[in-house]
Amino acid sequence: MFTKLQIAKKLSVSKGTVSNLPNFPNKIESDFMGKLAVYHTPEVNAWFLGMINQRGYQYSGDIEKERVVRLGELALHLKRSKSHIYEQVNKGTLPPLVTIGNRASGFLLSEINTKLLECGLNQIE
Repeated sequence: MFTKLQIAKKLSVSKGTVSNLPNFPNKIESDFMGKLAVYHTPEVNAWFLGMINQRGYQYSGDIEKERVVRLGELALHLKRSKSHIYEQVNKGTLPPLVTIGNRASGFLLSEINTKLLECGLNQIE
């Protein structure tokens, strides 16, 4: 099971955004959980995989270990502007963004780290 906080960290969004994501799985309803919002792991991973695969090609990584790296985090890590990063995406130098909500998008950690290793740069943890 995932808590709302774990999902927020995995997707790099706020806890409040989690419930508003399009077609996101329902939380587990239980009197024993109190106010704690928990979600079935397979349902969350299936939803995340569906969002990833909307980019037009099949994801083949480990969805359990995957997380979203937002543009701001990547810009800080690379010490480059957001517009420079968008240029690199358009050129094909960086992988395409994954859209996870109406306003939320980012890169997959595994794809960014693969690209960083190819360039001899430090990975994002």
